[in-house]
Amino acid sequence: MPKSLKTFSENWLLGKGSLPKRLMMFLFAGFSWALWTTRNKMWIEHNFRKSPTDAVYLALSYLQKWAVLLKVEDRESMEAIKREIMGWMKKFKPNDLIVSDIVEI
Repeated sequence: MPKSLKTFSENWLLGKGSLPKRLMMFLFAGFSWALWTTRNKMWIEHNFRKSPTDAVYLALSYLQKWAVLLKVEDRESMEAIKREIMGWMKKFKPNDLIVSDIVEI
């Protein structure tokens, strides 16, 4: 898992990490599409997610649906990545304090 934006951009997107570049791009596409559709629902439909983790679960569902497009050996790797992300999400504890840039005047 990347620990910073620098690690993400240098290792993950350039294919220098432990996974092949094609799997990195597959992950990137799934998460990018989830963020894009979430953003559009917020902007166009005014439908706001209850939690930021909802976007991660949406990305995982896209990856699961699109996995049929992968080679068989890549599907096994993607399933392991999905399990790792799900394990991380189960341990995730959001802050009780809501941080926002909206200020009342």
